[in-house]
Amino acid sequence: MSVSETDIGRVGQLNCWENMNPFLKSLNVSAGEQVHIAAWPVYPGKERQVAPDPATNYADPASDLVTPEYAIETGTWTLAPFQRLSVEGLKINTPEGVEPETDPSVYNGHARIYRPDGSLVVKPEKDFDGLLFVDIDLNETHLTKVLADFAGHYMRPDLIRLLVDTRRKELITEADANGSIATYTTRQRLGLDKPLDDKKGEQETPEVV
Repeated sequence: MSVSETDIGRVGQLNCWENMNPFLKSLNVSAGEQVHIAAWPVYPGKERQVAPDPATNYADPASDLVTPEYAIETGTWTLAPFQRLSVEGLKINTPEGVEPETDPSVYNGHARIYRPDGSLVVKPEKDFDGLLFVDIDLNETHLTKVLADFAGHYMRPDLIRLLVDTRRKELITEADANGSIATYTTRQRLGLDKPLDDKKGEQETPEVV
């Protein structure tokens, strides 16, 4: 669950395209999220878009479409932190043998803060290097939900519901010819559930199931 009760309200977070996932949005809404952190990784601006690469693979749609959409659909204060790259940062993050880029501006200026109704609070310039601050009134989340509360009167529980399973999942599940099912944890697969062999001083390589 990505929503936690804090001193400043119920804060949730998602990363990258998770912010586009309708099921994860619904989960956060049902948890009473009030402030959302829409974290985005290193993204170039749309001026770098090359067909047929979709626009959703660039920073501008993430900042100016997906993030305010999240705010509107969930009725939350939505903060979208983005990276800030310099020329030196481009050099450091470029793989060896590849010519580094020289213009970091396409990666900068994409951080945003939106009110629960989707209206823009702050949009930094390309050359901005610092922290963005906002005074948050949690009562504004109630105003938008009076109109459209997707965890309440606008949920349509008569038609749809979200099934959430927070139990631990195993990486590998085996089914034999008789229909029996066996699961193995990562600890078991790596042999970490077995005691160390004091005589050998090291653990035997486990058999991969």
